[in-house]
Amino acid sequence: MMPLTMRRSSSRSGPVSPLGRCGSIRAHCLSFSQNKPARILSPPNQHVGKRITWRYLGTDPSVPGLYAAGDAATRELICGGFTGGGSHNAAWAMSSGYWAGLGAAEFAHQLGTTSGRQAFRRGSVALRSGSGRPLQADKLARNVQNEVFPYELNYFREAGRLSEALWRLDGFWSEASNADASDEQDLLRAREATAMLATARWMYRSALARQESRAMHRRDDYPEQDDRYRHYVTTGGLDDVWTSARPLRSSQYAEAAE
Repeated sequence: MMPLTMRRSSSRSGPVSPLGRCGSIRAHCLSFSQNKPARILSPPNQHVGKRITWRYLGTDPSVPGLYAAGDAATRELICGGFTGGGSHNAAWAMSSGYWAGLGAAEFAHQLGTTSGRQAFRRGSVALRSGSGRPLQADKLARNVQNEVFPYELNYFREAGRLSEALWRLDGFWSEASNADASDEQDLLRAREATAMLATARWMYRSALARQESRAMHRRDDYPEQDDRYRHYVTTGGLDDVWTSARPLRSSQYAEAAE
């Protein structure tokens, strides 16, 4: 039975509930207020849950202490290369949030006291002195949004438009890298804006590398699927962004690439 505080938002978060598909609005409402048996369909691979936890929610030993939830964690195993709509997204947000929170709590408990431990940082934007010009976090965030919000850039993708947007984004990165460190009050916002900028550059570099249309990735100049790109595109780097092809782990997950 769902808590009262969650019933209203949950009933509106998905376009259609499983019980609603049966044509029973009353059953849909009762599903939040009564204990009803629910049939949970198991994934074809019984290790899917562990794979999500290990690989994507931070318990992978190669990335100790890193935890992800919601849109920051992959949803490919529940909805492939498309968005899951309201119900899938809500379920994934709650589930991955629980797994990530549990993992982070266990990790913190294992570390014990933080006194005497050295903290490490990744990247230096907004953290070091530069040209004397302060990093303007709000302006940087707006500049990034102007490059990723327009449909003609980020939905109807095309090499020329992507390249022009990337040229501007790379310029923003150069300016941010040379800016002065932010003060304590603006540091969080500055790092958030910098993360937005890094993600936009990774996203558009990856979009250029995939010269086809597949799932939610649509290229006006490559409107069809191409079997040569039936793989993942991995990206990274800060000053210099790189991309590489990563093959599917097995044919079992091939549907996620469609």
